[in-house]
Amino acid sequence: MNLKLIYLILITFLFSNFVFSNENDCSQFEKMSAKYIECNAKKFKSKTDKKANELKVKTNQKAKELKNKTNEKLESSGLKDKLKKFKNSKTFSDLIKN
Repeated sequence: MNLKLIYLILITFLFSNFVFSNENDCSQFEKMSAKYIECNAKKFKSKTDKKANELKVKTNQKAKELKNKTNEKLESSGLKDKLKKFKNSKTFSDLIKN
């Protein structure tokens, strides 16, 4: 039993993929070299991508909240039913009937 457990842990450890986020160290390159500029560009791109994704999530969340509030206000005022009636009417006389 113990031998199977050790093998299982060993296999899990060997086949698992440990991903550690290391920030690029650009100090190893000369300041005006192409490699230094490329390294800094990659760092800048990764930071801006991360920030952009955070902003997208926040924006989507606020948009959903606004949509929910708007729907609640429309339903409570009865305007939503009137709007549906207006969209479904084909002629002006159909709109006036009810």
